[in-house]
Amino acid sequence: MNSGAKIDAERCEVNVHSTEHNAMIMNAQSSLDVSRTCVAGKSILNNGGRIGGLEIGCRPPADPYAGKIPEPTLPASCTTSGPKSPGTHTLKSGIHCDVTFNGTANVTFEPGLHIVRGTMIINAGTVKAEGVTFYFPNTQSRIQLNDNITMSASAPASGPYQGILMFERTSDPSNNSHKQQFVFNRMELQRLEGAIYLPNRDVTYNAKSNINGHKTALVVNTLIINQADWKLDGLTSAGAGQRSVYLSR
Repeated sequence: MNSGAKIDAERCEVNVHSTEHNAMIMNAQSSLDVSRTCVAGKSILNNGGRIGGLEIGCRPPADPYAGKIPEPTLPASCTTSGPKSPGTHTLKSGIHCDVTFNGTANVTFEPGLHIVRGTMIINAGTVKAEGVTFYFPNTQSRIQLNDNITMSASAPASGPYQGILMFERTSDPSNNSHKQQFVFNRMELQRLEGAIYLPNRDVTYNAKSNINGHKTALVVNTLIINQADWKLDGLTSAGAGQRSVYLSR
C-alpha cells in the first residue's frame, strides 16, 4: 500500500500467505483499518502506515474458493467482438472476444454469466453489471478499465455463481503457472458486491480509486494499491466464512 491508500474495513481481515522477507509493504500516509492482518512471513516493511490487528508469522486460513466454483464450457462463437463506437451499449450474457469501447461509453451487462476472452477495454464512461458473473478462461483474458470509470456491479443472488462477481480458470496447471497483471486505472466511484476470485493475477489499482464494497471478498496473487479510498464489508457465504482481502502468495 502506497501513500494515499486507505482501506476502511473494520469487520474484515487481510491474509497474506507469502513467507518471503517483507511480504507486506506499507508506506507512509497509508492505512489499513481491519480487524486482523495475518502475514505468514516473519517480517514486513512498514514506513509509517497504519495496520489493524497485525500478526506476523501466523497461519492464514486456506483458500476458501479453491476448486469450488464450476468452470463453464466456452460457447463455440462470440456473442460480442471487435471495436465499438462511443455511446450506449447493452451486452447479453455469453462470450465477448477482444472488445474495445472507444471514446466514452455507457455499458450495461445483462444479468447472467459473461465470459471475457482476450481483452475487453472500456476507456471512459459508466459500467453497470447487476446480477452478473464475469469469467476469464485464461490468464491472458481481462477487463481493462481506464480513466474516469464509474462502475456498479453485483453478483447473482442465486444459481451456480451465487455471490461470485469475477473468477478465472484455475483447473489447468499450465495456465496457473503464468501469472499476469490485472490493472485498474482511475475510477471515480466503484460499487461492488460479491467475491472477486483471481488467484493468478497481480492486481494493481492506480491513481485514485474509490470503492464501496458490500459482501465483498478479494482473492489475488499479489496486490498493489496506490492512491485509494476503499470502504468494504465482508462476504458471508456457504462454505466460505467471513472474508475480505486474501493474498494467495
